[in-house]
Amino acid sequence: MVPTINHRGLSLAYDEEGTGEIPVVLIHGGAVARTAWDEYMTPLSRDRRTIRFDLRGHGESGRANSYRFDEFIEDTVAVLDTLAIPAAVFVGHSLGGSIAASLASRDPDRVAGAFLVDPPLFSTEVPAARAGVLQELIDDCSRWQAESAAVDSVAQDLASKRTPFGDTAGQRYSPAHLQRTARARLTLDPAWLQQTASQSPPGSRQKRDLRIIRPVRLLAADPALGTLFPPVDEAPLRERAPRATVVRLEGTSHLMMEDAFDQVLDELRRFLAEYTVAHDAGPHPRRAREGAEWKRGKDASDPAS
Repeated sequence: MVPTINHRGLSLAYDEEGTGEIPVVLIHGGAVARTAWDEYMTPLSRDRRTIRFDLRGHGESGRANSYRFDEFIEDTVAVLDTLAIPAAVFVGHSLGGSIAASLASRDPDRVAGAFLVDPPLFSTEVPAARAGVLQELIDDCSRWQAESAAVDSVAQDLASKRTPFGDTAGQRYSPAHLQRTARARLTLDPAWLQQTASQSPPGSRQKRDLRIIRPVRLLAADPALGTLFPPVDEAPLRERAPRATVVRLEGTSHLMMEDAFDQVLDELRRFLAEYTVAHDAGPHPRRAREGAEWKRGKDASDPAS
């Protein structure tokens, strides 16, 4: 039975492997689940405590009444608190990367470093191409869930989808990837999808206010293959995160965790070795002020996507 954390009545599913002084917390992207990190768990947990969890409305976590961006961050902090983790290295893909970056800005004492995989950090609108993908996802998930479709059937549908490379997902990606994505689509809360489609990008206000003092490495996808972190966003990131480095992996799409597993894992291992051998966490002068500003603004409408 999968372990869970109860946060304000919401069940958050998680699992962990390994031991180590500074844990690694993996945060998946939207519309998938913690199983997106399946191939990464074993190599990372050989020398580190590695934790992954399902975001609210995703995977085996409970469905919620709302999906505000700040609630995803609060859920993440609840995972740390429940597991008695004072600070961790956060690794996030897409929406998970946005969550990790915002947490690093708001509460750097809890963040040893942030490794971000093609996150939508400074977007003010959903590009037309992504909007079309999102609408297709809404239509597909609504149909699959209404029909109580089998995992194998959904995986076959996913395998027929075209990729940015011009081939099909079945030609490019492993059966294991298609199966876990199919399971994630069948458990995804449609309310999260609808909110994502009808509202602004995740945490747009918070992300405009990003100020990150911790080390950051951001892997960005090839703009020609569909990135959520376009080159124009590199300068704003460096302004807001002086210790950030951006590595753009040419020839990879937004699904670079699958497109370039070895490259992503190598970059992550280098980041962990370079920046988190000795964590310099501790109180810093801006924490109280920034925390107070966040508390004042957290009730403002700020939907997740």
